[in-house]
Amino acid sequence: MSIPPFSRQRAVRRWLRALTPTEKALLKEYHLEALLGLQQINIDYNFLHAALSFWDSDHHVFIFRGNEICPLPDEFAAILGYPTNATPATPGTIEEGKTTIGAFLRLDANMLAEIVVGDEVNLAKLVKHHFRPSKNMTEQKLNIRALVFCLLNHYLLSNNNGEFGDIRLIPLISQMESCYSIMPLVVAETLMSADELKKVAKSEYFKGSPQLLQIWLMERLGFWKLLPILNIIAL
Repeated sequence: MSIPPFSRQRAVRRWLRALTPTEKALLKEYHLEALLGLQQINIDYNFLHAALSFWDSDHHVFIFRGNEICPLPDEFAAILGYPTNATPATPGTIEEGKTTIGAFLRLDANMLAEIVVGDEVNLAKLVKHHFRPSKNMTEQKLNIRALVFCLLNHYLLSNNNGEFGDIRLIPLISQMESCYSIMPLVVAETLMSADELKKVAKSEYFKGSPQLLQIWLMERLGFWKLLPILNIIAL
């Protein structure tokens, strides 16, 4: 019997469903608990590409009937219930990620060699190592750090690289733990992806957070009644 390919979406959803009350409390410290509901919303790429036809990549705004609108960090933050007055986080670098991931997730040399592949993180092996029950608080915190890394790669700062995650996000998680906000980066990555797709159209997939962009567009265009309630799974 063949082994099915790794699905980042399926792995993240299984992990979220399996969280214990203690782990959910730990996840709240990153202000990402709304993602428990966001996982219920599928991306409608037809809708996003229809909206993209109204995107002005020179001025970085959508133009609908002469009205210019553009998502702001505070608006994306409001969708998630994320703090809006926090100091913005600064982008991480590949070198920072490579030099800190071992200590950050307490990976020994063998596991580090398995998980870090060049400048990327093997998400399948990361999930296999950290998606496990534990009553030890230290281990639970490390597991939630790994989960947050997967959440960022899937929902907020996606590079759509399937089985591999962006190692530059490791330094961002450290900043999140110090109460810095990643929302400006999420908006910037999402809008730069819109610029790229508008000009080149290399891929149907958006980078950054197409989920938040879709929710924001539907709210601004009056389609909010079509959206399910985000906080479906209570913490």
